[in-house]
Amino acid sequence: LCTVGQQVISISGSELRSWPGGESLRSWQGPAPVALACDPQVVVVALVDGKKGLVEVLSADDLGGAAFKTLELKRPPLDVALAGSQLAVVVQRRKNIELHLVDAAGDGGTVVRPLPKQPVAIALAPGGGDLLVAVDDRLRRYGLPKATSRELLGFPGELSAAAIQPGASKLLVAIDRQVLLFDLNDPRERGFLPVRAETAVAGPVSGLAWLAGGNVVAVATGEPARVAFYEARSLMPAGETNFAQAPVGLVA
Repeated sequence: LCTVGQQVISISGSELRSWPGGESLRSWQGPAPVALACDPQVVVVALVDGKKGLVEVLSADDLGGAAFKTLELKRPPLDVALAGSQLAVVVQRRKNIELHLVDAAGDGGTVVRPLPKQPVAIALAPGGGDLLVAVDDRLRRYGLPKATSRELLGFPGELSAAAIQPGASKLLVAIDRQVLLFDLNDPRERGFLPVRAETAVAGPVSGLAWLAGGNVVAVATGEPARVAFYEARSLMPAGETNFAQAPVGLVA
């Protein structure tokens, strides 16, 4: 999940849709969209095109307009994130999962790092100097631009989704049907960060996102298929939207 202002965007089949209204913003014929990433200016869409992939960079103000940049990938992508002047793309190479850091302008080389499995989230860390990768029950930090890695912290269960508040230290994670809020600046207690707030949701979590301003978060579940909204500090309910098809990804 990710947000552009107060708008939550999902991949629904071959379309980008905006929630809570469900408006179709864009569709593709042929390449299939599989992942999203955003900042206030752009939305990046990763697409699978046969045995290869594409990354399209769209204006956040005109998601139905033509892509102003398209990058071709040699491998099909699984996930994508903005990482300063680079794009972080998770790809599958035969049976292996890899993190590729690609020059966003398309002029530089690619840095490749192996991953143990497909991550549930990748995002730029506060301050912009590192990339955070949530995989298994761990959050790892990859220093940019060369992707030198180290473990940042562990969690008491396998993560199904994660989202860091843009420009801040608040971290939202999902473990099965539990959504938990942490602050990366808090001192650890017995090796773990203290839980700031938590809530249980109706089904397994498929995506998380922070809305602009950081006061509301969005939680997507597949069964039941819906996006629910919560007050960020307390994780108290703030409304929900039901829809027919579970989202592949959300961008807020």
